[in-house]
Amino acid sequence: MKAPTHTSRSRNTRWFLFLNSAIAVVLVCAAVLMKNNSERFKGQSKIDRTYLAMTKAEQDSSTLQHGILHTEAARATAYRSVLNISNGTAMVWLLISVAFLMNAVFVFRMNRSHQLSLEEAHAA
Repeated sequence: MKAPTHTSRSRNTRWFLFLNSAIAVVLVCAAVLMKNNSERFKGQSKIDRTYLAMTKAEQDSSTLQHGILHTEAARATAYRSVLNISNGTAMVWLLISVAFLMNAVFVFRMNRSHQLSLEEAHAA
């Protein structure tokens, strides 16, 4: 007796493999887009030393100087934090996509070995 070639189990495995691969590709693309978008903030993540020097040189109000100095430092720190969070998220997404791909390969190999054992059982 010949083993059936297209069972619902093999179709489900194909869909599972396809969906895992598609999710992994989407996550990798999202990580690349996030990385490219975070590059726009790179220039703003540096402290503007010229601006700070001009602010220090102003003698009108010490309170104004103090506030502007701290505002500039806070702005640069905030943009640096955005970059760090963006880079960390991109790395996590890449790791998750690798996990999805490994899961798909595992299920594919497990299904393949199951099909081979069924074929051997039908041949005997």
